[in-house]
Amino acid sequence: MLTKTDINKLVEVFATKDELHSELGKIREEMATKGHFNKVMDKLDSVLTEVKDIRQEQQAHYSQHDRIDNRLDLLETRVNHLE
Repeated sequence: MLTKTDINKLVEVFATKDELHSELGKIREEMATKGHFNKVMDKLDSVLTEVKDIRQEQQAHYSQHDRIDNRLDLLETRVNHLE
């Protein structure tokens, strides 16, 4: 059988129901809501769209350089052939 001293020791070690409710309330206050999550997802969506646009621009730029390099090679070949 538990004595009063044993019960006091248990109360010191384990959280009471009221303490747990208090901590749970603090956690709920700090926890992100669905609205917070939606704001983050909207920001990520805009960043992802911007990254995709930049990649497309870089690919177009690379393709343009590739065409210029090919034309330059062709012109150099023709000049060397004429010389």
